[in-house]
Amino acid sequence: MLITTPSFVRVAVVLLLGCLPFVPVHARGAGGESLSPPRITRNGDEATPLSRTAAFQPAATTTLTRSATVQTIDLLKRINTTAANYTHTAIPLQDGTVLVSGGESGLNQMASSVRYDPITQTLSGGGGAPRAFFTSTLLPDGTVLHVGGIWENDVLRDVDRYDPSTRQFVGTGILNQPRINHTATLLRNGKLLITGGFTNGSTTLRSSELYDPATGTFSLAGSLNVARSAHTATLLQDGRVLIVSGTFPRESSTNPVEVYDPATDTFTVIDNFPYLGINLKAILLNDGRVFITNGNRSAIIYNPVTRETIGTELSRDEPQSISLTLLADGKVLIMKDTDNFEPTTAEIYDPETNSSTAAGRIPDGHFRVTATRLADDTLLIGGGNRLDRARLRAENTFTATMTLPDGWLTTAKPVITLTGDTSDVPLLDASLNDGQWFAMQPGVPITTTPPAIQNGRARPIRLELRDTNLRSTAVVVGYVDIDTQPPRSIVPTLPAVSPPTFTVTWSGKDATSGIAAFDVEVRDGAAGAWMPVVTNTMALSTTFKGEPGHRYFFRIRAHDVAGNVEVWPDVPDTSTRVDSSQPTRVFVPLVRR
Repeated sequence: MLITTPSFVRVAVVLLLGCLPFVPVHARGAGGESLSPPRITRNGDEATPLSRTAAFQPAATTTLTRSATVQTIDLLKRINTTAANYTHTAIPLQDGTVLVSGGESGLNQMASSVRYDPITQTLSGGGGAPRAFFTSTLLPDGTVLHVGGIWENDVLRDVDRYDPSTRQFVGTGILNQPRINHTATLLRNGKLLITGGFTNGSTTLRSSELYDPATGTFSLAGSLNVARSAHTATLLQDGRVLIVSGTFPRESSTNPVEVYDPATDTFTVIDNFPYLGINLKAILLNDGRVFITNGNRSAIIYNPVTRETIGTELSRDEPQSISLTLLADGKVLIMKDTDNFEPTTAEIYDPETNSSTAAGRIPDGHFRVTATRLADDTLLIGGGNRLDRARLRAENTFTATMTLPDGWLTTAKPVITLTGDTSDVPLLDASLNDGQWFAMQPGVPITTTPPAIQNGRARPIRLELRDTNLRSTAVVVGYVDIDTQPPRSIVPTLPAVSPPTFTVTWSGKDATSGIAAFDVEVRDGAAGAWMPVVTNTMALSTTFKGEPGHRYFFRIRAHDVAGNVEVWPDVPDTSTRVDSSQPTRVFVPLVRR
């Protein structure tokens, strides 16, 4: 226990009391009620102890039942093994074809463009200058603009415009500064916003530019508040642009979030995130929020109107790069790659449930993967010198029931009852909070515990099921309140000498569930037996009456709402000697108004 000197002013009130035998007197409750200590009789009446809060009652349980259908990605056709290179782009054109451009094809060889026709399932030459780490944007008139990038170790200012009707690239305009790893965002007014990036000498840029398709020229725009490269720039529903993350100095503990307003040509910091890492991608959801992730086990969903952020868990993959594609049903397809030698994995995020499900994999890798949705809802998957046609289809529905305790829990590993089943491919096993997989039989309940959960309110318990095809999904997420640490009482030091009637005060701290009650004990002399003064009280003081010439020792312990109880201290918290020559004082804390 912590012993401190009281900070409040003590007001002496002289009480004209006779010398009575030692009897603890009433404690004063927070609401002014008089609280008598238990097991102490006074004037022949039995005192009534203060009842403890309802949190000490046995916990009830909550049962959650959820279902999730796992989709799987199927490879329909391997189109090409040389197109779609490292750092390429894939832009769907207005006629349904796709322009696949640039990137490195190995040994620093830059690639030009090819055009894929989903109907004939053929590739044709697209031309254009080779470049990598550039941006590619479909303009309102159906042309495609390639901006910046690198070629033969030179950062480019060159800009090319592709005309699908002539299948030709034509130079148009020139950047005010060479750029790679910048962003390009088409605004509602038809202009293209270019932000940040690296320039020659690896200088990170704060500058931005606007391209006007009508004149084919670039002009300087407002400057970012923070120089950044490899960041994200997302057009919001209100026409502004959300700027997140990048390679600004990592020693900063925050990640400034900016918005660009085309009406004022200004960038404004609106929020700060923790540092989110590099290789982030962001995509606008149908409800106006923005989904942001690098695919590494988690993502955030940001509401630019309310500035509220929620998180979600992703699968356990740790990819080198990812792509995000908005599907017809509003879900987000996350394609993840590690290198050219491992399969490319798929995952689907559902904004309605704020959860994700694994969706299988494509053999071989697609390094720096892209996934482009075609008119028939099939997908063009590119990267790592591979170009594939794929589709998503429903395969298996998982159903799970999880029963977990309600109320504050004093264990980091609460006991949970689980049941799981599937509609098609048999159930294999389950996992809680990314812990070890454990076997489950379809429809057979099991009782288990999750990995240790940290203290706090609404700690998630995430049940993931897996079928015999090793496809898994998080089916149910429940929440528990955990408090495993006892509270701490704080006892101000009593004066060395006190009058026969004096006041003992205390307080307490509990960082999680909060203080529920206190126990106070006293002993007469160093060898005396400990006796209760007040028990299970919410009061913060008690008036005590002792005999002159006696020294009284006090100890106090706290209870928290979860039911944790502080251990009695090894030595008394405070003591005082009663002297009848001292004036009787009752110490009353002043209340600051």
